[in-house]
Amino acid sequence: MTPRGAGLRTLLLQEEKTVLAALEKIAGVVALHLRRQKEAGAAVLQIFDTMAGELSPHHYEKFALGPLRRVLDELGDLDSPIIVFARGRNHVEFKERIPEAVLSVDWTVDLETIPDRENIGVQGNLDPAVLAAGAEITQRETERMLDRAKGLAGHIANLGHGVLPSTPVESVQEFVSTVKLYSVIRK
Repeated sequence: MTPRGAGLRTLLLQEEKTVLAALEKIAGVVALHLRRQKEAGAAVLQIFDTMAGELSPHHYEKFALGPLRRVLDELGDLDSPIIVFARGRNHVEFKERIPEAVLSVDWTVDLETIPDRENIGVQGNLDPAVLAAGAEITQRETERMLDRAKGLAGHIANLGHGVLPSTPVESVQEFVSTVKLYSVIRK
């Protein structure tokens, strides 16, 4: 079995100059797209870089952080929170280079291990498979996530990625109910 993203990582190394030029152009398009979302009324903007989590920290810094920084710089004049999602910990470890961003993390990032917790806003990180396991498990694991988020400067309860097609509607309802109840009872 080929590791996820191996072909892409190979291409990054073989065609580094071309890839960096392409990423620069993509960053400009992403910034423009997000600016148009804001103009259309979006209150919060989010950047998804799912493949960034497949990179080593060195290659994340080389290939992902620069374009991300360009997007954030181009949107610096907007009065909107910007959430950055990347699988894994790379964006967490480089947080000091993207201080204006709210971090969106997947389920592989333990919320209690996020450095400088009292100064960082975080979104996530419930595993989407939890919801697929049913309402009772969803309630238990959502409460566990919320407990682990204590001490963060801010936390947006969310999944660590998208909802799976097999997810029962009752589990989604349980997730929302649990978050609402938790925020009232355990403030």
